[in-house]
Amino acid sequence: MTNQFFDEGAWRVVCQQCADRAIAGTGLSETLFAQNLYREIHEQLQLHNIASAHHVRALEIAQECGYLSATDLHADAQWNADHGYCTHGIELNHCPVGCESDGDYH
Repeated sequence: MTNQFFDEGAWRVVCQQCADRAIAGTGLSETLFAQNLYREIHEQLQLHNIASAHHVRALEIAQECGYLSATDLHADAQWNADHGYCTHGIELNHCPVGCESDGDYH
C-alpha cells in the first residue's frame, strides 16, 4: 500500500493479523482485546503510511475485526467503572493484575 493507493484486501489481512496479536495475553477480556487492537491498528496505519484521506475506510474495515474507536473505548471504560469492573474489564478483586475495589487500577 502506498500513500495514494489504498488496497482494501491487503488492509483486511493486516487487520486480521492485528486482531490475532491483540487477543494474546488478554485472558479473553473484551476490554483488553479492544485496547490492544486499537493500538495495533493505529501503529499499522503509520507503519503502512496510510494517507489520512483513507483512514475512515481503513477504520471501517478494522471494525470488521473488532476495532473500537477512541470514543467507544472511553464509553467501555466508563461502563466498566460504573459496574464494578477494572480498566481491564475484569471484576474488581478478581483481576490478575491486582486491581482492587479501592480504586487501585493498574
